[in-house]
Amino acid sequence: MITSEKHSAEEEEAGAVALLVPVRGRGRIAVRVHRTLADGLFVHRAVGQPGWRLCHYSGLALAAVPHRWQGALAAALLAGVTDWTRGPADLRADVAALIEAVDGAVRQAGGELLLTPGGEAERLLSVRSQRSVSRVA
Repeated sequence: MITSEKHSAEEEEAGAVALLVPVRGRGRIAVRVHRTLADGLFVHRAVGQPGWRLCHYSGLALAAVPHRWQGALAAALLAGVTDWTRGPADLRADVAALIEAVDGAVRQAGGELLLTPGGEAERLLSVRSQRSVSRVA
């Protein structure tokens, strides 16, 4: 959930707001996020790591990118893919198609999809890579 916070005029112009994001071992932390062209998707500096994160308004990170502009580009590429203002539970209904779209857009923008070890995205992408390897062989 987006928290309310007093911002400078420069931050307001840049579209920065605060969002609670989960950070491994630290719970949820408020970070400044920047709006993107895709309602429901934001970009923020990675916590305790280099680079930036493309995240859903729920705080869940979708991708790691080296620069803020790459996260904004990935979000722009994803703007028409689905209604990103839907909650995570609703988005899970379309998970296979969304994972493919997010992975493609993030790679095109120069970033990488963040995968939970053993998670659904990892399983779906691993099946895809096995298929492409078997086609090549």
